[in-house]
Amino acid sequence: NDEYTEYQPEELKNLPKPKEIKAKLDEYVIGQEEAKKALSVAVYNHYKRLYNTAVKNDVEIQKSNILLIGPTGSGKSEMIRHFAKICDCPVIRINSSEITPTGWRGVGITDIIARELKNRTTIDDLKYAIIVFHEFDKITHHNQNIVGTCGTDMDNDMMRDIMRFFETDHSLHLEDSTHPSGDTYRLPVDNLLIVFDGAFSG
Repeated sequence: NDEYTEYQPEELKNLPKPKEIKAKLDEYVIGQEEAKKALSVAVYNHYKRLYNTAVKNDVEIQKSNILLIGPTGSGKSEMIRHFAKICDCPVIRINSSEITPTGWRGVGITDIIARELKNRTTIDDLKYAIIVFHEFDKITHHNQNIVGTCGTDMDNDMMRDIMRFFETDHSLHLEDSTHPSGDTYRLPVDNLLIVFDGAFSG
C-alpha cells in the first residue's frame, strides 16, 4: 500500500511475503497446506507489526496467536524448526512436558526464555520473539485419563503462568545469569507471537 511507503525501513522492504515464506516451507514439509499458509501469514504480520509502527493499530495485523493441532508426525515441529531458519527473530521452543510453574522445583517458562540471553540474544531481540509451546496438550491433559493430577495446584499455577502471556502491559522478569551482577530484565509480552502445538487426539 503506497500510504505506508514513507515509513518502511529496509527490513520491511526486504521482508519475504507470505507466499515466499510458504514456498520455503514447501521445500521441507509435504502437505499441510492450510497450516503452512496460516503460519506464513501470521509470521509475516508479526514482522510487519515490528518494523512498521505506522500500521500497528491496523486490525489486519493485530497480534494473532496460533494453535497447531495434528497427530505425531504430521509436520508441526518441522514447520516450526524451519521458521527458526527463515525468521530474523528468536524462535524459542518450550517443551510443555518438561516445564514447571514459577515457584515449583524444576525449569520454569521464564528460565527457558532467559537462557536465550546466554546465546548472545539481546533483550531487545527477545521483545519480538516467537514462543512455541510444544506438546501443549500435555499441559491441558486433553483426552488423557489421568487420575489425581487434573485440577491440582501445579496445573492451576502452570495455566496461570501461561495466561500472563496474554495480559496487556504484562512483563516477564528474566534474570541474566551470564552477568556477575545477575541483571534482571523486564520482557513485555505484548509483541511476543505465541504458538501452541499438540496432538489433541480426539
